[in-house]
Amino acid sequence: MDNPTAKEILSAYRPDGADAGDPRFAEALAQCERDPTLKAWFEHERARDEAMARALRSVRAPEGGKRALLGTAVFDEAQAAVRAPRRRWFGFGGIGLAALFLIGVTFFALSMLRPTVSLDPAGFAMVDLANAAMPFDRQGRDAAALKDWLAAQGAPVPPTLPAALAAASAAGCKVFEDEAGGKISLLCFETGGGIVHLFVFDERTRRLLDGPRGEWWRDGGWNFMAYEENEVLIALATQDDPGAFAGAL
Repeated sequence: MDNPTAKEILSAYRPDGADAGDPRFAEALAQCERDPTLKAWFEHERARDEAMARALRSVRAPEGGKRALLGTAVFDEAQAAVRAPRRRWFGFGGIGLAALFLIGVTFFALSMLRPTVSLDPAGFAMVDLANAAMPFDRQGRDAAALKDWLAAQGAPVPPTLPAALAAASAAGCKVFEDEAGGKISLLCFETGGGIVHLFVFDERTRRLLDGPRGEWWRDGGWNFMAYEENEVLIALATQDDPGAFAGAL
Protein backbone atom coordinates (compact mmCIF):
# COMPACT_ATOMS: atom_id res chain seq x y z
CA MET A 1 0.00 0.00 0.00
CA ASP A 2 1.35 3.44 -0.90
CA ASN A 3 0.94 6.62 1.14
CA PRO A 4 -1.75 8.30 -1.01
CA THR A 5 -3.96 5.21 -0.67
CA ALA A 6 -3.32 5.04 3.07
CA LYS A 7 -4.23 8.72 3.45
CA GLU A 8 -7.48 8.22 1.54
CA ILE A 9 -8.48 5.37 3.85
CA LEU A 10 -7.35 7.05 7.06
CA SER A 11 -9.20 10.25 6.20
CA ALA A 12 -12.34 8.30 7.23
CA TYR A 13 -10.84 7.17 10.57
CA ARG A 14 -13.09 8.28 13.42
CA PRO A 15 -11.40 10.53 15.99
CA ASP A 16 -12.50 8.40 18.97
CA GLY A 17 -10.40 5.47 17.74
CA ALA A 18 -13.46 3.25 17.19
CA ASP A 19 -11.97 2.00 13.90
CA ALA A 20 -8.74 0.67 15.42
CA GLY A 21 -9.96 -2.92 15.26
CA ASP A 22 -11.50 -2.65 11.81
CA PRO A 23 -9.52 -4.87 9.37
CA ARG A 24 -10.20 -2.40 6.56
CA PHE A 25 -7.97 0.11 8.33
CA ALA A 26 -5.33 -2.34 9.49
CA GLU A 27 -3.10 -2.12 6.42
CA ALA A 28 -3.24 1.67 6.36
CA LEU A 29 -2.38 1.82 10.06
CA ALA A 30 0.51 -0.57 9.48
CA GLN A 31 1.76 1.71 6.70
CA CYS A 32 1.79 4.56 9.23
CA GLU A 33 4.07 2.56 11.51
CA ARG A 34 6.46 1.96 8.62
CA ASP A 35 6.57 5.55 7.41
CA PRO A 36 7.33 8.33 9.96
CA THR A 37 6.12 11.05 7.59
CA LEU A 38 2.76 9.37 7.11
CA LYS A 39 2.50 8.73 10.84
CA ALA A 40 3.10 12.43 11.60
CA TRP A 41 0.39 13.38 9.08
CA PHE A 42 -2.05 10.92 10.66
CA GLU A 43 -1.39 12.18 14.20
CA HIS A 44 -1.95 15.75 13.04
CA GLU A 45 -5.21 14.78 11.32
CA ARG A 46 -6.45 12.93 14.41
CA ALA A 47 -5.69 15.91 16.66
CA ARG A 48 -7.61 18.21 14.32
CA ASP A 49 -10.54 15.78 14.09
CA GLU A 50 -10.67 15.43 17.87
CA ALA A 51 -10.77 19.23 18.25
CA MET A 52 -13.59 19.41 15.72
CA ALA A 53 -15.51 16.64 17.48
CA ARG A 54 -15.25 18.51 20.80
CA ALA A 55 -16.55 21.65 19.14
CA LEU A 56 -19.47 19.81 17.58
CA ARG A 57 -20.46 18.30 20.90
CA SER A 58 -20.58 21.75 22.51
CA VAL A 59 -23.38 23.19 20.38
CA ARG A 60 -26.66 22.09 18.85
CA ALA A 61 -26.88 23.58 15.39
CA PRO A 62 -30.36 24.72 14.29
CA GLU A 63 -31.97 22.50 11.67
CA GLY A 64 -32.94 25.48 9.55
CA GLY A 65 -29.39 26.79 9.63
CA LYS A 66 -27.97 23.56 8.25
CA ARG A 67 -30.50 23.51 5.44
CA ALA A 68 -29.88 27.14 4.60
CA LEU A 69 -26.11 26.63 4.36
CA LEU A 70 -26.13 23.36 2.50
CA GLY A 71 -29.24 23.60 0.38
CA THR A 72 -32.08 21.12 0.83
CA ALA A 73 -30.95 18.59 -1.78
CA VAL A 74 -27.36 18.32 -0.55
CA PHE A 75 -28.52 18.28 3.10
CA ASP A 76 -30.94 15.42 2.46
CA GLU A 77 -28.26 13.44 0.65
CA ALA A 78 -25.83 14.00 3.50
CA GLN A 79 -28.40 12.90 6.05
CA ALA A 80 -29.05 9.72 4.07
CA ALA A 81 -25.33 9.04 3.90
CA VAL A 82 -24.94 9.53 7.63
CA ARG A 83 -27.72 6.99 8.27
CA ALA A 84 -26.16 4.45 5.89
CA PRO A 85 -24.08 1.48 7.16
CA ARG A 86 -20.38 1.85 7.84
CA ARG A 87 -19.53 0.76 4.30
CA ARG A 88 -20.46 4.26 3.13
CA TRP A 89 -16.79 5.20 3.52
CA PHE A 90 -15.79 2.91 0.70
CA GLY A 91 -16.95 3.02 -2.88
CA PHE A 92 -20.13 5.10 -2.64
CA GLY A 93 -18.86 7.84 -4.92
CA GLY A 94 -17.55 11.36 -4.75
CA ILE A 95 -20.94 13.01 -4.32
CA GLY A 96 -21.67 11.23 -1.05
CA LEU A 97 -18.20 12.06 0.28
CA ALA A 98 -18.65 15.68 -0.74
CA ALA A 99 -22.00 15.82 1.06
CA LEU A 100 -20.49 14.41 4.24
CA PHE A 101 -17.62 16.86 3.98
CA LEU A 102 -20.02 19.77 3.52
CA ILE A 103 -22.16 18.85 6.50
CA GLY A 104 -19.05 18.42 8.64
CA VAL A 105 -17.75 21.82 7.61
CA THR A 106 -21.17 23.34 8.28
CA PHE A 107 -21.39 21.94 11.81
CA PHE A 108 -17.85 23.12 12.50
CA ALA A 109 -18.59 26.61 11.16
CA LEU A 110 -21.78 26.89 13.22
CA SER A 111 -20.00 25.86 16.39
CA MET A 112 -16.74 27.76 15.99
CA LEU A 113 -17.59 30.94 14.10
CA ARG A 114 -19.73 33.87 15.10
CA PRO A 115 -21.76 35.83 12.57
CA THR A 116 -20.00 39.02 11.50
CA VAL A 117 -21.50 42.19 12.93
CA SER A 118 -20.07 45.60 12.18
CA LEU A 119 -19.65 47.79 15.24
CA ASP A 120 -18.45 50.64 13.07
CA PRO A 121 -20.91 53.56 12.73
CA ALA A 122 -20.72 53.40 8.93
CA GLY A 123 -21.84 49.76 8.72
CA PHE A 124 -23.82 49.22 11.91
CA ALA A 125 -27.43 48.01 11.66
CA MET A 126 -29.65 46.76 14.48
CA VAL A 127 -31.06 44.05 12.21
CA ASP A 128 -27.57 42.55 11.87
CA LEU A 129 -27.23 42.53 15.64
CA ALA A 130 -30.61 40.81 16.06
CA ASN A 131 -29.82 38.18 13.44
CA ALA A 132 -26.46 37.43 15.06
CA ALA A 133 -27.91 36.88 18.54
CA MET A 134 -27.35 33.13 18.50
CA PRO A 135 -25.42 31.11 19.45
CA PHE A 136 -25.46 32.62 22.94
CA ASP A 137 -22.32 33.03 25.02
CA ARG A 138 -24.29 31.70 27.98
CA GLN A 139 -27.64 29.96 28.20
CA GLY A 140 -29.99 30.10 31.18
CA ARG A 141 -33.51 30.73 32.40
CA ASP A 142 -32.56 33.03 35.27
CA ALA A 143 -32.34 36.62 34.02
CA ALA A 144 -30.66 37.81 37.24
CA ALA A 145 -27.93 35.17 36.88
CA LEU A 146 -27.39 36.15 33.25
CA LYS A 147 -27.09 39.83 34.25
CA ASP A 148 -24.50 38.88 36.86
CA TRP A 149 -22.54 36.93 34.23
CA LEU A 150 -22.62 39.90 31.83
CA ALA A 151 -21.44 42.25 34.57
CA ALA A 152 -18.57 39.88 35.35
CA GLN A 153 -17.46 40.22 31.72
CA GLY A 154 -17.40 44.00 32.07
CA ALA A 155 -20.46 44.28 29.83
CA PRO A 156 -23.33 46.73 30.41
CA VAL A 157 -26.59 45.55 31.98
CA PRO A 158 -30.05 47.16 32.06
CA PRO A 159 -30.90 48.98 35.31
CA THR A 160 -34.31 47.25 35.26
CA LEU A 161 -36.25 45.02 32.88
CA PRO A 162 -39.33 46.27 31.01
CA ALA A 163 -42.56 45.33 32.77
CA ALA A 164 -43.58 43.31 29.69
CA LEU A 165 -40.62 40.99 30.35
CA ALA A 166 -41.18 40.59 34.09
CA ALA A 167 -42.87 37.20 33.69
CA ALA A 168 -40.92 36.13 30.61
CA SER A 169 -38.40 33.29 30.71
CA ALA A 170 -34.82 34.18 29.87
CA ALA A 171 -33.08 32.13 27.22
CA GLY A 172 -29.49 33.33 27.13
CA CYS A 173 -27.09 36.22 26.79
CA LYS A 174 -24.21 37.37 24.64
CA VAL A 175 -21.55 40.08 24.45
CA PHE A 176 -20.61 41.90 21.25
CA GLU A 177 -17.30 43.78 21.41
CA ASP A 178 -15.51 46.13 19.04
CA GLU A 179 -11.76 46.43 18.54
CA ALA A 180 -11.54 49.29 21.03
CA GLY A 181 -13.23 47.30 23.77
CA GLY A 182 -16.67 48.86 23.44
CA LYS A 183 -19.43 46.39 24.32
CA ILE A 184 -23.07 45.69 23.61
CA SER A 185 -24.83 43.18 25.85
CA LEU A 186 -27.72 40.99 24.80
CA LEU A 187 -30.36 39.41 27.02
CA CYS A 188 -32.81 37.17 25.22
CA PHE A 189 -36.32 36.31 26.50
CA GLU A 190 -39.07 33.96 25.35
CA THR A 191 -42.55 35.46 25.33
CA GLY A 192 -45.67 33.71 24.13
CA GLY A 193 -43.82 31.53 21.68
CA GLY A 194 -41.75 34.43 20.33
CA ILE A 195 -38.47 36.01 21.37
CA VAL A 196 -37.43 39.45 22.54
CA HIS A 197 -33.84 40.67 22.43
CA LEU A 198 -32.76 43.35 24.89
CA PHE A 199 -29.55 45.08 23.79
CA VAL A 200 -27.64 47.32 26.20
CA PHE A 201 -24.97 49.74 24.96
CA ASP A 202 -22.03 51.04 26.94
CA GLU A 203 -20.59 54.56 26.69
CA ARG A 204 -18.31 53.59 23.79
CA THR A 205 -20.96 51.88 21.66
CA ARG A 206 -23.98 54.11 22.27
CA ARG A 207 -22.81 56.31 19.36
CA LEU A 208 -23.80 53.48 17.02
CA LEU A 209 -27.50 54.05 17.59
CA ASP A 210 -28.11 57.61 16.49
CA GLY A 211 -31.86 57.62 16.08
CA PRO A 212 -35.10 58.56 17.80
CA ARG A 213 -35.89 57.19 21.23
CA GLY A 214 -39.24 55.71 22.16
CA GLU A 215 -40.38 55.11 18.58
CA TRP A 216 -40.73 51.74 16.86
CA TRP A 217 -39.20 51.04 13.47
CA ARG A 218 -39.16 47.87 11.37
CA ASP A 219 -36.29 46.29 9.46
CA GLY A 220 -35.75 42.78 8.10
CA GLY A 221 -38.78 41.28 9.83
CA TRP A 222 -37.84 42.77 13.23
CA ASN A 223 -39.48 45.55 15.23
CA PHE A 224 -37.02 47.81 17.06
CA MET A 225 -37.24 50.55 19.66
CA ALA A 226 -34.50 52.38 21.54
CA TYR A 227 -34.94 54.06 24.90
CA GLU A 228 -32.82 55.32 27.78
CA GLU A 229 -33.01 54.52 31.47
CA ASN A 230 -30.68 56.19 33.96
CA GLU A 231 -28.56 57.34 31.01
CA VAL A 232 -28.16 53.75 29.80
CA LEU A 233 -29.07 53.19 26.15
CA ILE A 234 -31.23 50.10 25.57
CA ALA A 235 -32.81 48.71 22.40
CA LEU A 236 -35.59 46.16 22.08
CA ALA A 237 -35.89 43.80 19.12
CA THR A 238 -38.90 41.55 18.61
CA GLN A 239 -40.70 39.82 15.78
CA ASP A 240 -43.93 39.87 17.80
CA ASP A 241 -46.51 42.64 17.95
CA PRO A 242 -44.74 45.53 19.71
CA GLY A 243 -48.08 46.57 21.19
CA ALA A 244 -47.27 44.35 24.17
CA PHE A 245 -44.76 46.98 25.27
CA ALA A 246 -47.16 49.92 25.12
CA GLY A 247 -46.80 51.92 28.31
CA ALA A 248 -44.40 49.36 29.76
CA LEU A 249 -41.18 51.34 29.36
